[in-house]
Amino acid sequence: MRENAAKNKSISKKQLSFALGEDQPLGVRVAALKNSKTTTRNLEEIFNNGNPPMSRSMYIGSFDEEDQKVRDYDKLKEHIMSHPKRNQKLIMVGLSDSNPNVRAAVFQKDDGKITPDHVEIGMNDENGLVSHLAIQSKAATHDQLERAIATPYEFLRTTTNGEKLPGLSLVEGAMKNHNLTNEQLEKGLAHPSDNVKAKAIQHHKATPEQIGKMLDHPSLDIRLSAIQNPNADSENIHKAIRSSSPEVRMWGLDHPNATRAQSSAVARGVGFTKSFTEHCTLIGLVSVRADLNYQQGLERMWSRQTRFDYYWPALPIS
Repeated sequence: MRENAAKNKSISKKQLSFALGEDQPLGVRVAALKNSKTTTRNLEEIFNNGNPPMSRSMYIGSFDEEDQKVRDYDKLKEHIMSHPKRNQKLIMVGLSDSNPNVRAAVFQKDDGKITPDHVEIGMNDENGLVSHLAIQSKAATHDQLERAIATPYEFLRTTTNGEKLPGLSLVEGAMKNHNLTNEQLEKGLAHPSDNVKAKAIQHHKATPEQIGKMLDHPSLDIRLSAIQNPNADSENIHKAIRSSSPEVRMWGLDHPNATRAQSSAVARGVGFTKSFTEHCTLIGLVSVRADLNYQQGLERMWSRQTRFDYYWPALPIS
């Protein structure tokens, strides 16, 4: 009830401030954040207040309850980081937060407020999820993408402080960047990691030729990623439905570009390719036979458990 009231557009500023108050449950505060009347100042006030102290009237000396209060506050900050009314100041505060989930939430909403400086901070974050999301941002520059792709696969990357950290997530994240160039995409497809290849072949700039090449890869994950790309053409789909893998065949048949003829032409890898010079009607004949086993069987009256089994009411005689 209180959550619905907090989201109500007719709520007053005083009521909204009360709903955002530290004594309110997490659900009510999150609902208030979603209200269109919530301002940037409201968001800043929550951060400026810091971690709210425990209310002794509600929480009495229990460490578990105090920890829950802290967790709820961190969850609230995650919602603030993805709020449409966040500003540059809030983004920088979020990137310096001790909770990696809050830092990651900064990049989960690519609303044009992220800058290359923010991406640089995220790339050097000690948490793999943060760096993975940061390099996916549209604000990432060509140089930042190049450095991410060139990161050694041996789970090592060097931060600006000279610290060695896992680097695979940074490379995979670069393959998901919308602004990836064709040259950078080729580098991803030639990467020694199958995980990176699988992410690269799903990119919207992948060509049918590249998809066809990855469909011949021995890794099942790469072949599945290739056939799921919307850019797969009829030749790619035909190759997929003739695959020895049932999963690849299924994705090939369900592909948006698959024709009815292709969908009907799969039966243990059997298919056809035919072109016609004039309009015609193509008729397909299929013989379906079942492997039947006949037996005498048992009269159902002998398998009854109750008197209502196989009940057949008699018609009343008038």
